[in-house]
Amino acid sequence: MTRRAFPQASATRLVERGILLSPVFQTYSISSIIILVSPEAHYPAHNWPNTVALMRALRTKGQPVQAITFSTTTAPVPPDLEKSVEPVFHRLPPGWKRVATGKWTERRLGGLRSIAETIACLFKAAGLARRNPAAVLHFIGGSYWIVVLAALWFKKLRFVYSLYDVMLSGPARGWKVRLRSQLKKLLCRAVVTGRLEFACENEFVCDEMKPLLGAHVHIVPYAIDDSEVLPSQTEARQRLGLPPGEKIILFFGTHRRGKDYRTALKGCQSLPTPPLALFVGKVISDNDPRQAVADCGYPNYRVVDEFVPEEMTKYYFAAADAIALPYEANFSRGSGVLIECCRYLRPVIATATPYFSAFLERFKCGVTYAPGHSASFADASGRLLADASGFLPALEQARHAHSWNIIADQYIGLYESPL
Repeated sequence: MTRRAFPQASATRLVERGILLSPVFQTYSISSIIILVSPEAHYPAHNWPNTVALMRALRTKGQPVQAITFSTTTAPVPPDLEKSVEPVFHRLPPGWKRVATGKWTERRLGGLRSIAETIACLFKAAGLARRNPAAVLHFIGGSYWIVVLAALWFKKLRFVYSLYDVMLSGPARGWKVRLRSQLKKLLCRAVVTGRLEFACENEFVCDEMKPLLGAHVHIVPYAIDDSEVLPSQTEARQRLGLPPGEKIILFFGTHRRGKDYRTALKGCQSLPTPPLALFVGKVISDNDPRQAVADCGYPNYRVVDEFVPEEMTKYYFAAADAIALPYEANFSRGSGVLIECCRYLRPVIATATPYFSAFLERFKCGVTYAPGHSASFADASGRLLADASGFLPALEQARHAHSWNIIADQYIGLYESPL
């Protein structure tokens, strides 16, 4: 096993962008192989696209990488990665697909399904790791409690888990109080082994988890491909059959609870010329934009109720003048859509939550409005639509800062043992 220092140029760039490097990012040794484990790859979600993008980024850096999935994905495995992806099942087990039908994130059996898929992928990945003693298993999706137990059970394997939300949060009563205290002890035992690290995409999740995880939780920002050639707005609107001459505000992503469409629509309605409200994404909860439009009596809208293929995403972003990220006031997580706005160079109108406000204060690539206040949304969107091109330099800066070329170095540093 050879050793090398973390690339000085990469480290300098990260410091310049305000990303504090923990010791694990400063020097590291080269592992024989990285095994990306994506149990829920066959569901239409961010897990599989993130896995594919990270595989390519690691290969570009000369890092050997393979992926384990529960079954085949909703989209074909890219030809350049076919030999590096191993499913536990080439076809889903009988009846398994029913778990994903309808509003699959709210299914009662969703938690049990996640546990079962994580266990199956874990043993497949562990078998592969036995042939590569220095391998690291990076879980992108799946049950984090299974990964915690695996860190205690498999004494020679190292694990990384991509954490997108806070663990053990919210109120607990009765027997749940005792259970939560035991789970906290279990989590602490796992990280003390030094073989389990957690990666968060934003500092708010990271800060909330630090009391439990200490130095074993790290910020690794959401990453994007900044090399893609983007279509023009005219080309995108022609391809999608959208009107060429009016303003368009895009609401992109799965339509889940916590998104406040009504405030945004009421704000748009008070503008001199209400823009086209373009909703693109699968409805996976009772927060249906069609109902919000009906409740507000909004006259100018279109709903595309489907999981949009990645190759079509760029056209929806390019067709829009701005992207709306309307959330309720208690929203504390990050947003992949926000970084996608930077990827496709489109300014954002976002709720003034801690994460969005901090991001837009740093990169100046959009505007915020007061949560739940339609007049504030109208004022913010009016200012942005009057000069959307003025946000382009900040969008280009954010696009580069979150490129895979930079973020892959952070992942490599995280995979390797601190010296």
